[in-house]
Amino acid sequence: MFQRIMRWGLPCFGAIEEIIRNSYPWSTSSSPPSQHEHGLMRAGVLDEEAQIMFMANSACCTMKCRLPRRTASYCSLMQWLKGRKDAGIWPLATVDVPRMHTGTYVRDEIKLLIKSLIRFIQHLHRHGQCTTGGTFGPNNIGVVGEDLKFTELKLSGFTEQLQEENYKSLSLVIEETIFMSMTAQLPYDMKDLLDLLKNPRPPVDLISNHVALMNPNTCRDFIMKLSDKKKTLDSRRSKIWKISIEDLNVGVRWEDNILHDSPLWTIYSEGKYKSTHKASLIRFLRNAAAHLSDHSRRGKKFKFEDISLIITDSFPNVLADLQRGLHRRGILDEFL
Repeated sequence: MFQRIMRWGLPCFGAIEEIIRNSYPWSTSSSPPSQHEHGLMRAGVLDEEAQIMFMANSACCTMKCRLPRRTASYCSLMQWLKGRKDAGIWPLATVDVPRMHTGTYVRDEIKLLIKSLIRFIQHLHRHGQCTTGGTFGPNNIGVVGEDLKFTELKLSGFTEQLQEENYKSLSLVIEETIFMSMTAQLPYDMKDLLDLLKNPRPPVDLISNHVALMNPNTCRDFIMKLSDKKKTLDSRRSKIWKISIEDLNVGVRWEDNILHDSPLWTIYSEGKYKSTHKASLIRFLRNAAAHLSDHSRRGKKFKFEDISLIITDSFPNVLADLQRGLHRRGILDEFL
């Protein structure tokens, strides 16, 4: 145990206890920590992303998440989701945008939840640890306040096989617990993320930056960067960008994806776009993201979430597929 603690370069036990006492939800509880929790607290590993406490081959962790509907005490992830469902707040929401657009989207707080679960797994892997024994599941995940708490995890040294198993376990939590097995109704980008999590060699950086996890503002910025940043690329990267664009499956004439009653048609008709050129599609999407907010519906301006919904309703696969292509060719970072 002493060698394990020294390897992490930790402060003395007293300092660790003081840090954790001021950081953890159970430290402000009326009941003292259990003997198990106290033992874990004495062997703490802390960092700015998560406070993870290792003892032997088990772990307990609280991760800052800032989830809505702050809980007064600990509840399991399933209880937290059920409480939201009972209040009429489902993980998926269907929104009608006037002029022919209806779409299903994943609520931003659910995206935050999934992103936090991914960050936790990746945090463990960066520190040479993996969960094992099937202990990463809904029974090991809870909510305290607005944060996530992971309990009774069995840990082992990092291996690629365990890494793959961890991501597959995470995909099951997302599919079966968070989305309650309603995967057929998921948007294309979330299905794509789940597919990546099941990949035999999961692309870690693509997973953590996936468009399915972006809020409307971040998604809008990403769309604009796909076009704007192209101007700053050198000749090699510019060629890679063009190849990735040409790989997109958007039909012979991409304008056929735009309904004439859609607000996107107004943007299309105002510009000079070549419907048979896929690079022109990216410029069109950039202009739609930038200028659709200048238009209105029923006298009100379009909001960013409306814009993201309109674009993904018309071109559901473009952003996720383009991310894959740019990542596979090593230049995705240029656009994040």
